[in-house]
Amino acid sequence: AEAADTPDEKKCAAVRAIVDSLGPKQRATIQYTYGIGAPEYGTQRDNELAEMMGTTKGAVQVARSRGERSFAKRYVAYVRADSPALADELKAAAESTLGTQL
Repeated sequence: AEAADTPDEKKCAAVRAIVDSLGPKQRATIQYTYGIGAPEYGTQRDNELAEMMGTTKGAVQVARSRGERSFAKRYVAYVRADSPALADELKAAAESTLGTQL
């Protein structure tokens, strides 16, 4: 694989790597919800995604919630290496959006 050169390329590579590191249900739910490495973006309703994944709508919702939390924790840690102040801002924003502590 080619090295990521620009800041945007590095950020995209980090996002994809973090998504790829999630468990299979969390990864699939995040990919289809946000269009990260998925063939379609945001077109799957929870019941359609559940059918595609062979699970229930409730399980999709739990996987999304857990996946969002796991992604946020990992992304904040990634950002913290270069910019602790930005990581603090991202952490606060994620906690506010997700309604939970990271």
